[in-house]
Amino acid sequence: MNAARPLATSSGGGILERLGSSQIFAITNKEWKYFWRDPQLKATLLSSLYIIIIFLVGPFLNAGGSINRLGVLIYTAPLAVFFSVFTLSYNTLGMERQSLTTLFLFPIEPRRILLGKNLAVTIIGIVELFVLVLTSAAITHSWQLALPVLAVGLAGIGVVIGCGNFSSVFLPQRMRQMQRGFQATGSSAGNAGCLRGVMSLLMMGVTLVVLAPVVAALFLPLFYHVLWVWVFSIPAALLFGIGFHQLVTWLVASRMLDRTPEILEITT
Repeated sequence: MNAARPLATSSGGGILERLGSSQIFAITNKEWKYFWRDPQLKATLLSSLYIIIIFLVGPFLNAGGSINRLGVLIYTAPLAVFFSVFTLSYNTLGMERQSLTTLFLFPIEPRRILLGKNLAVTIIGIVELFVLVLTSAAITHSWQLALPVLAVGLAGIGVVIGCGNFSSVFLPQRMRQMQRGFQATGSSAGNAGCLRGVMSLLMMGVTLVVLAPVVAALFLPLFYHVLWVWVFSIPAALLFGIGFHQLVTWLVASRMLDRTPEILEITT
């Protein structure tokens, strides 16, 4: 009996470790602090919030507009959140800059590094999603649509962050340094900027393609006036979003150590 007790304790600890690691939460906490303390990361965070602010203020400037009357506003709310989450996640390793070397030296599994970063962005995205959807539902009086749109939004956040993990490991980018005043830029800097833009557009396009099943789960039943299908399509979309994120994260984390020299060479 005494010998079995440590085994049970160890097993319970293993389960708790799988459910929530202190390392993951430590990285999440670090991300939030960096987002606020680092001027460049704060600028990235605020730029991702601009579209949210515009989305919230716009309807009040045209309260009687056709978009508000038709209830289109609530359907487009997740799109604003997806863009915000994409901005914060598609180059999550590159955002570390020189500190990425130190992060890789910590005795932390690559998957937990990604999950910690993902959790920080996910919470930001969920807060934005709830604010936008509930505000849109109040403006358009479409409270019956709030729950399906929220569910699809959560699924989409998982897809967007999963794509961000892939691009961060296999298509990392050096984060452009903020500079004040007029700076002459050479051809190499210009080419790097063009390459960053092309890669960002490429990943945004791939993300939109992967988001197609999630969007279809919401709009196809609405288009064909078979809303009862939401009972099946919305949970399926949630499972798809969660499964896609977990699968992609597991796959890229397994290659992250092998690609560490390349990632550091590009991003630092």
